[in-house]
Amino acid sequence: MRSDPVTRFRCAALRSSGATDIRIVHALNADAARERLIAAGLEPLTIEAVGPSLTQRLAGRLHDTWRHFRVRQDQIAPPGATADATPILKLLLPIARWLMAGSLALMLGTWSLVLITMGWTDHVRREQAAAIVSYRDHVTDARIRTLAQSAMLAPSLTETLGHLAAILPAETSLSAATRDRTGALWIELDTSDPDLFRPILVDDPIFRSMKEVSQVQTNEGTIRITWKGVPR
Repeated sequence: MRSDPVTRFRCAALRSSGATDIRIVHALNADAARERLIAAGLEPLTIEAVGPSLTQRLAGRLHDTWRHFRVRQDQIAPPGATADATPILKLLLPIARWLMAGSLALMLGTWSLVLITMGWTDHVRREQAAAIVSYRDHVTDARIRTLAQSAMLAPSLTETLGHLAAILPAETSLSAATRDRTGALWIELDTSDPDLFRPILVDDPIFRSMKEVSQVQTNEGTIRITWKGVPR
């Protein structure tokens, strides 16, 4: 069963970070290429149909040369006859020339594609500058709203420490508590038996995400354990 032919599309799209993404998409039509970009989390800007790649053209020429070689070989050396090596060498020379020319063409084509892509990217940025700026502003606003919402919903340090004091056993005391630049909570607890409060922190909805990072012996004979929370 013969499948429908696909077309190469050079597509420009925006990532969620606002960066421009240039890629080649093989699809049945432009709508299918657009759907593939959206499925990859990209916002399509331009979709342009392009011809076969340099590798595909080279492969086609090598296939035609090999087919021509097989036909000439069958004509020179029919079944049951002894073929002379000279005609075969003469047929192999065009293949060698094609391979050398193909390697050079591939190198030149690669550099040409890089230059064309760079120029096309600049063109897209100029033509779609307003759309790119608008999309970046939209993404930035969405991130700010998300960060603001999480900060408003998160309990304050005073509320967190008050809750901690209410659930800790009497044998455990809070030595220090702070938040670093990432918003992660650090607490130091002094206790004679760490197993007294570990299950309490693990089962608590506020402190269950914290991890124990260090444990040292104090001069008072207690054990000081440092816990770190996740960044905001």
